[in-house]
Amino acid sequence: MTVAPHTEHERLVVLVARWKTEGWTRAAAATLPARIEATDTYERLPGGALLHRVDAHVGDQKVEGAEIIGYAQVQGSTWQPWMDVTLTRQGELSEGPLR
Repeated sequence: MTVAPHTEHERLVVLVARWKTEGWTRAAAATLPARIEATDTYERLPGGALLHRVDAHVGDQKVEGAEIIGYAQVQGSTWQPWMDVTLTRQGELSEGPLR
């Protein structure tokens, strides 16, 4: 059985690719900014959601993880459960409607 993507998932299609991302963290009270260098890979899942895989360095720390970015029709918002490979950081991000 094929699941038709929700219209909101169609807006995510522009991300499907492998991206090289670079930048800096923000300075905090006792922390200096750290350089971020990453490869972010976005793949489409059945039903239209995206699998986002991260392979990064933040300062001297290696960061690997994944999240699924989708659309929750009931709440009318995107959702992004995140888990890093060490299982030390996890969470869920929610946002409003896709624009």
